[in-house]
Parts: sequence; C-alpha cells; structure tokens
Amino acid sequence: MAASEAQQHDGELPIACSLDATQLGERERRWSELVHAAGTTRRATADGIEVRFRAGERTEHELQQLVAAERECCAWARWELHTDDGDLVMRVHAGNSTGAATLQSMFLPAD
Repeated sequence: MAASEAQQHDGELPIACSLDATQLGERERRWSELVHAAGTTRRATADGIEVRFRAGERTEHELQQLVAAERECCAWARWELHTDDGDLVMRVHAGNSTGAATLQSMFLPAD
C-alpha cells in the first residue's frame, strides 16, 4: 500500500515507504486480493484503521505474512492482529494525524 513521505515529528519515525515500484505493486496486489477475498469491514479509527477478515487458515497465513512485511517497511505504524467473535482483526495505529490519514488512504476505498 502506497505511503506518502512526511516530516518526522517529536522523535517519531518518518512516514515513508521503503519499497521500490515493483515491490509496492506486488504488495498492493496481495492486500487487494486478501481484502476482496476475505475482508468483511474496513473503518477509520482516530489513529489509523481497522480491517476485519473472515477467519480461515489461508487468510490467516496471508494476513500474518503481509503484516510482518508491513512491520518492516512501515515501522512508523503499529500493526496488530487478533481475533474477535471469530473474525481476524487487523488494527494499525499511527502516532500522528498524518500517519493516520496515510493508513486510511492505504486501506479505505476512495469516496
């Protein structure tokens, strides 16, 4: 998912994507396929996003791989996975409003 570059504030990591164009395209494709195949809801939160997925072994495996990859290239955000009422839930938190807006642009449909 494409991340814009932004100023670093108060010792936080800068909001930037470390992937080249090919890697970014592949990552966006994988997220898009996962969200369309198993995503149930996506919503903005005060500091980022929450995406819920139907539970399943393949979904959980792909979600864990993608979140691990995002933790490396988008270390400026806090990526969390857990289960709730049988769903897989991904919550991503940013330390400032610019980061939250970036996460929302990555995962929420454009209006």
